[in-house]
Amino acid sequence: MYAFKNMKIGTQLILGFGLVTALMLLLGVFSLLGLTAIHGATTDLHRVNTEHLKPLYIAREALAQTGLAARNAYVFTSDAQARNELDLVDQQKKVYLAALEGMSPAFAGNTQFDKVRAGLLTMASALEKPRKFREAGQMEAFGKFLVEECSPLRRQIVNDIAVLVANAERELADADASAEHAEAAARNWVIGLTIAAFVLSVVISTAIKNLLLKQLGGEPAYTA
Repeated sequence: MYAFKNMKIGTQLILGFGLVTALMLLLGVFSLLGLTAIHGATTDLHRVNTEHLKPLYIAREALAQTGLAARNAYVFTSDAQARNELDLVDQQKKVYLAALEGMSPAFAGNTQFDKVRAGLLTMASALEKPRKFREAGQMEAFGKFLVEECSPLRRQIVNDIAVLVANAERELADADASAEHAEAAARNWVIGLTIAAFVLSVVISTAIKNLLLKQLGGEPAYTA
């Protein structure tokens, strides 16, 4: 402070306001870093939700619909109603195969996903049988297929999907926590640096004012 008092007025002004400016620039840098961290965390949230969870939910629901439709095609006595249900089987199979294809790049190298993929593709082949059984009138074979082949395979696929969903939900929770942490850190830095800049500006302006008054010999007479 002694060295500051011995400086020229111009030097004091430049140094004082330079410190405030530097602090404001630092505030801007930390704000930008905070926004970047928040953006990264929210991007992870969006990625997990759209590339992992959403297609898994779609595939699981479509798989369930194929099971219901195949069972209805077996139960209904009306051939027209049975055909409608068999058409629904084909439609829902296309839905889960499209979801499977869409999420494959996001799950590349994931062994659990490989199990799900293998199961869904096996089910896709198996779901060709209900229409053949119904059209051929092989209802006993149809019923045996539903109980001994279709239902156990569907349960296994659902269990495998549940593991993937649980992992994705944990990843989503981690991304959400990261976003909240980044937001809190950015907010604390901005508040801290803003307060510091305000205090420093008050201190510097007060010091400069006192030095100026000292050199002038006190307040001007017209201020009295």
